[in-house]
Amino acid sequence: MMRWLIAVAVWLASLGMGFAADLSRIDRTIKKEPKYTGKPGYCLLVFGPDARDRVWLVRDGEVLFADRNGNGDLTDPNEKIVAEKKSSDVAFHVGTVRVGKVEHRNLTVRASRLSTSDGDSTAHPVSRTALQKDKEVDLMTVSAEVEVPGLKGDGDEGRLSVGARFDSSGPLLFADTPANAPVLHFGGPLRLRSEAARPMLYRNIVHDLMLTVGTQGIGPGTFASIGCEVVIPKTAFVVVEAEFSPNKPGAAPIKQKYELKERC
Repeated sequence: MMRWLIAVAVWLASLGMGFAADLSRIDRTIKKEPKYTGKPGYCLLVFGPDARDRVWLVRDGEVLFADRNGNGDLTDPNEKIVAEKKSSDVAFHVGTVRVGKVEHRNLTVRASRLSTSDGDSTAHPVSRTALQKDKEVDLMTVSAEVEVPGLKGDGDEGRLSVGARFDSSGPLLFADTPANAPVLHFGGPLRLRSEAARPMLYRNIVHDLMLTVGTQGIGPGTFASIGCEVVIPKTAFVVVEAEFSPNKPGAAPIKQKYELKERC
């Protein structure tokens, strides 16, 4: 079985991409926090193309504090959500988040033992390091239906279904401080990303090239994938530009362009 090492550039026709905000410059301060009973875990959600709206999520055991109005005060009424527990898995149903004139719905945070995840998840270097520090560390899942002007998705009243859990850089893990918190960008500029850190193609063998549409955040597991069946027209396909090593030393690289016309 021969493997190709290629440089791939991909894009989607008919879908505006825009420019991503500089998430490294996001203000990570929290104006007011409640008194926690355990060791809190932090995650920051930012919304919209410019990442202007911020919503903090802080897990304290079987309680989640969610800044539903985006004002940075986690002690406001109705911002303490008690988990629904099933075995070792827990779910926090935050519901509606209103920031300014924008309303996002069905925000849900789930936690499950990383050690019980599939082999690919636990084998990732970030997962192995996390499990060495804490065998009971939780893999986090954050999903929502996001209001994005100009885009119609398959969520509630045309909202965009978005979720983050695990990507090629590792699992989504909440952090022990706001400064180290993962940043999820919901409703940001869309990009294509391979599900594998280094996608592999095989000569003369039909196989899948798995790509995800979404927005990159900060930290492992923060690529926020979207439900793309409604967003991306059925007539839009991925275009791949591939560069192969030349047949002879010193010759120019071989360049080919492919339009992948099959979508799952």
